[in-house]
Amino acid sequence: MPRVPTTAIAGQGEGRVRLALFESPAAAAAAHAIGVRELLLARLSDRVRDLVKTARSKLGLTLVGSMHAPEAIAIAVARRAAEQSWPLATLRSDAAFKDALQHRGDFGRVAVKLLDDVCGWLQAAYTLRRAIREQHNRWPDSLRDMAAQIDTLLAPGFIEALPEAQWPRVAIWLRAADIRLQRLPNKPQRDLELSAPIRQLAARLPSPFHPARWLLEEWRVASFAQELKAVGSPTADRINAVLREST
Repeated sequence: MPRVPTTAIAGQGEGRVRLALFESPAAAAAAHAIGVRELLLARLSDRVRDLVKTARSKLGLTLVGSMHAPEAIAIAVARRAAEQSWPLATLRSDAAFKDALQHRGDFGRVAVKLLDDVCGWLQAAYTLRRAIREQHNRWPDSLRDMAAQIDTLLAPGFIEALPEAQWPRVAIWLRAADIRLQRLPNKPQRDLELSAPIRQLAARLPSPFHPARWLLEEWRVASFAQELKAVGSPTADRINAVLREST
């Protein structure tokens, strides 16, 4: 029996939506949630502009030469905040939409908190990159590994890609990288030995935000900053298992 297409609104960005056909109810529901999110953010454009201003003010020169722009960061934060603040998939009437707008204060508080987190990470990454450059490539393999870790962890799309469980861990991972860099001059050979299997597994990640990535970051914590206490019992075997599941 042929499938009957399901109709739903689909977001096109910048507050624009269109009516579209989808092959399954699940695909239609996902598109509907995105469409509702874009409509809500269009009605809250003043809040989004405030987020852009805050990002510009907090980050300043931090973003010069980076792959990020304050506008893109603010919009990504706003979208994530909307997803956390409203049951988007269930907003299917004008009354429900209007009721959601009455809770814009909740959205604002969530967005401010998320943006504060993101700005803190980007500032920490900026400081780390500068400290890495100041080492003048004295330990090239270790320094390249740290630079690649930071660049891929905060690659474009990281705000959307980070799972909820890993969001609060990003600050820990960056702190662990800082501790590693501070200790590197004392035992550079030990750093090489500890990082070798990590670098090998990192090279096998099919994308920066593959599920195995989060275990890999915890393994870095366990290897270089044990006092920060890794979570999830990270091991090479566990990371390999997650990588195999995706092939």
